[in-house]
Amino acid sequence: VDHGKTTLADALVASNGIISMRSAGEVRYMDSTEEEQRRGITMKSSSIALLYNCPRRVLTQKETERKSRIQHQLLSRTKMHPKRKLLLQQELDRPPMQPYKFDPAGMFTHLVNIIDSPGHVDFSFEVTKSLQACEGTLLVIDAAQGVEAQTVANFLLAREQGLTVIPVLNKID
Repeated sequence: VDHGKTTLADALVASNGIISMRSAGEVRYMDSTEEEQRRGITMKSSSIALLYNCPRRVLTQKETERKSRIQHQLLSRTKMHPKRKLLLQQELDRPPMQPYKFDPAGMFTHLVNIIDSPGHVDFSFEVTKSLQACEGTLLVIDAAQGVEAQTVANFLLAREQGLTVIPVLNKID
């Protein structure tokens, strides 16, 4: 509760120009019911499809960093199991994860579906249903409050379903 999930969702919505950056965090765009707006809490999960535009230079840089890390591992270890060395060499030789399709401006566009779910334990069934529709999840953690019981429960639920969990530290200022 109050870790900033809806505020993060507002910022992502604003990044697509649907609402202004200035109003992100105040609009509570994903809280669609009158009760949610009145109480200032998310009670029902809601979703939106957004576009993520990534320039070619960012993807090129990531690929260069990946190869550099592998080369460093290969060169820095004097003793390495031959199978490990072979696996690292194969990883170094493999092409990027997916063939990126760039538009004429050099941008890779990807559709991202965002689901803003409640944080309160009383609405945990909403989180469960949301996770069933996902391939990965952002786990928002309030840096001031730290990891709470519901945060751990949601993490374990996501891992149980085989989802990639990306922790997001919020309120670090």
